[in-house]
Amino acid sequence: KGSKVQITGFGNFEARKRAARMGRNPKTGGVIQIKASIAPAFRAGKQLKMAVNNKK
Repeated sequence: KGSKVQITGFGNFEARKRAARMGRNPKTGGVIQIKASIAPAFRAGKQLKMAVNNKK
């Protein structure tokens, strides 16, 4: 039940708080209030970045 998961050589997953904000309904164009929430976030590790960029 931690807030962070680390996979060595791949990256980190963590829960990040997202603030409440105003948004827009794409169907009606009306303004709506979006509630604060917790969303997953990923940060790539050095080895993954190097593999994606074709470096040793």
